Amino acid sequence: MRDLQSALASMTEDTFYYHANDDKNDFSNWVKEVIGDSKLAREISRSRTAQQAARYTADRVAFLGAKLA
Repeated sequence: MRDLQSALASMTEDTFYYHANDDKNDFSNWVKEVIGDSKLAREISRSRTAQQAARYTADRVAFLGAKLA
């Protein structure tokens, strides 16, 4: 998930919109189906920018990391 956060943080908005638009959201689908984190998937699906999705992802990584500590 840290790699996803890093990729989103440096991604152009054109690239983000190609993968996350009204028809699909590749990032949300991947997080839900591969990682199994429905909460983060919902947050990413509501994101309108790559930076917003990156913030949600960073926050979730921090939250889960704190739970494991």
